[in-house]
Amino acid sequence: MTERILHVLTAPRAEGTPRLVLDWLSVEGFSQGVLCLAAMPTELEPDLRAKAAWWNKVDLIRPGLAKYRSIPHAVQEACQQFRPDVVVSWPTWTAGLVGLGAHRAGIRRMVQHCGNPARQELGARLLGDVRFLPFYMTGGIFACCSDYVRDSFRRRTPFFKNRFQTSYNCVQSGMIAERANRAHATQQAGEGPVLLMVATMEDHKDHGTLLRAFALLLQHEPSVRLRLAGDGHLRPLWEALTAELGIAERVEFLGARKDIPELLGNADLFVFSTTRQEGLGIVLLEAMAAGVPVVASDVPACRELLSGGTYGLLVTPNDVRALSAGMASVLSEQGGIAVQTQIGLAQDFARKFTPQRMMAEYLGLAHRSSASKDN
Repeated sequence: MTERILHVLTAPRAEGTPRLVLDWLSVEGFSQGVLCLAAMPTELEPDLRAKAAWWNKVDLIRPGLAKYRSIPHAVQEACQQFRPDVVVSWPTWTAGLVGLGAHRAGIRRMVQHCGNPARQELGARLLGDVRFLPFYMTGGIFACCSDYVRDSFRRRTPFFKNRFQTSYNCVQSGMIAERANRAHATQQAGEGPVLLMVATMEDHKDHGTLLRAFALLLQHEPSVRLRLAGDGHLRPLWEALTAELGIAERVEFLGARKDIPELLGNADLFVFSTTRQEGLGIVLLEAMAAGVPVVASDVPACRELLSGGTYGLLVTPNDVRALSAGMASVLSEQGGIAVQTQIGLAQDFARKFTPQRMMAEYLGLAHRSSASKDN
C-alpha cells in the first residue's frame, strides 16, 4: 500500500525548506500532499503544485492570536481531506499547532523538522516546551538537521530529550552537478572571478561581514564580482551598505532564485557567511555537489558539515579580514592540486545525502512516534 505523507510548510518560498520538500516529491512510490500556511511568497508554488498529489494553500500567518486557533483547524481539515499516514511539519515554531491539528484528525505518526538551533535565552527556555507541549503529548519526534541542532534542543529542554534525533538534509547531487556542468560549459567569458552566496537575507545569516570582506578583497582583486541570491527583510540594509562601501557596481542582488545549480555552475567560489544560528546550510551541500570550492564561517553547523575543513575552508566568523583573506587564498589556489582534491572529496561526500535516505530516516522516526512516550 502506498504510504501517504502530508507536508506542512510556511510558504512556497524559494528557500531551503520548500526546496527540501520538492526533493521529497521527486521520489517515486509515495503519495505526498502539501499544505502551505501562508500565501506569499509564491516562487516555488508552480513546482510544488505540479509534483504534489494533493495541494492546499491558506493565509494564516498574520499578527495576533488568530493564527493559534486557525492553524490547528487548517491542519485538521487537511488531514481529513488527504488522509495521510504521516505528517511532516517543516516550520519549527508551528510544531505544537500542527501536532494539535493532526492529533484531532486521528494522525498518530508525526515528525517535526528542526532546521535551526534552539535559542538558549531564558525566555526561549521557558516558552520552548510550552509551545511544543501538544506535539510532545502526541508522541511526535523531532528530526534535527545536524548534531549541533539536536544537542541545542536537548540542552534547552529538561523533558523528552530522546525525542530529538539527527537526520541530515538532502540534496539531489547528480541533478545539481549535471545542471551546473551544463551552465559552466556554456558560460560566456566574464569580467573576472565570480563569488556567490545563496541565503535568505535574515538575521541568522551574515551578509554584512561578506560585503565588507568583499570591499577589502576588491582592493587587491579589482576584477572580482559578487552575486547574492536570496531575499528577506534585511535586503534594503545590505543594498544600502553596498552603496556606502562604494562596491555597488561589483555586487548583484539576484533576489529569490530557482536556478541555483546554474548559478553555481557560473561561480568560481561559493561563500557562506553566517552565524551560530545556522542549522546546516543546504546550499553548502549544493555547492559541494556542483564542484564549487567553498569558504564558510567556522560556526558549529558549517564545521560539522565540512568535517572541520576537509570539504571547504573555514574562517573565523564575523571577521572581515579573515573572510577576505580566505576568499583571496582559495581564488589564488583554485587550479592547484589541493583545492581540486578537496572539491573531489566534497562531491563524493555530497552524494551520500540523497532524498531517499532522508525520507527513510524521517519515516523511521514517524513509525517510532506513534508509540513514543519515553523521556
